[in-house]
Amino acid sequence: MSISSSSESSSDLDDEMRQFLLLKYVHDYYNAFIPKMPCRTSILDDKAYVMEILYGNPTMCYEMFRMKKYIFLNFCDRLKVDKLLEDEKKVSVEEAVAMFLFIIGQNATQRLIADRFQHSTETVSTWFQKVLIVVCKLGTKIICPRDRGDVQPEIARNSNWFPYFKDCIGAIDGTEVSARAPASKHIPFRNRKQNLSQNVLVACSHDMLFTFVCAGWEGTAHDTRVFVNAILSNRVEQLSFPMPSTGKYYVVDVGYPNIPGFLVPFRGQRYHSRGFIEVEKDELFEEGERENEQGFDDTEATSYGSNEEHVTFDMSQTAEMTQVRDEIATSLWTSYRQN
Repeated sequence: MSISSSSESSSDLDDEMRQFLLLKYVHDYYNAFIPKMPCRTSILDDKAYVMEILYGNPTMCYEMFRMKKYIFLNFCDRLKVDKLLEDEKKVSVEEAVAMFLFIIGQNATQRLIADRFQHSTETVSTWFQKVLIVVCKLGTKIICPRDRGDVQPEIARNSNWFPYFKDCIGAIDGTEVSARAPASKHIPFRNRKQNLSQNVLVACSHDMLFTFVCAGWEGTAHDTRVFVNAILSNRVEQLSFPMPSTGKYYVVDVGYPNIPGFLVPFRGQRYHSRGFIEVEKDELFEEGERENEQGFDDTEATSYGSNEEHVTFDMSQTAEMTQVRDEIATSLWTSYRQN
């Protein structure tokens, strides 16, 4: 009898446990799904907020989206015409672009955007990724060289530049852009000013439009290394680096090699006037100039690149652009003395 009674009591406990677990499951399900209290309850919904910004004070569009109204609308129209983005039931192209610009322009979190535009965080994340992808695709179409004739119009109209720089098609330089990196990669991304940044190489034409951008390099990477990699990538991966045609050249900084197609100024001369900025030159600036001046030696043969592919710059290559540079300097000096 004792064994039977104990087994019955154990069975009763099991039944009670099953009932308790079932009730807890029903209770949790009810709290999670049944009484669905609205989370995004702002009177100003997503579409109303975007319309208020676009058709309100003109400065609000620039302050919120970091883009002027007419540029914002043209940008959205371009995405629609090129069929990169289309309006959907819950989110229009204008809303998606607004959320994207708000995040990258204001450094806002997705939760903040979800509350401001009255969308779920999942919707915000999905559309941010969509816009990011199409912006990169559109960038390859916009950031590219254009046919501007044999001589750049800005040079042809300026007597100080023409005919001395008639073969110049643009300029190339590097710039430091703030970056965020995992803690394990802070050292390579920390530049000489102790800030986390990436070294970005850009080329632009004389109408102040970018023709090439190479981003993603660590802040510690030297300009010459980024430059040579761009040439190698153009050769190996068929990227769109706009190599100059025969006889044409870019004006580049002293940190780059003086090879055909790239004209380096004379060393030891200051071309960046600090007189326009009323600050004293600090030691970091002087150190950066010394690094650039030591970045490449015109008189020695040097090889850059991987084991499989490399580019060698020898004296014959540097001599060609050195002659071009000397001819320009002689012509400028002669014109100066005559005038």
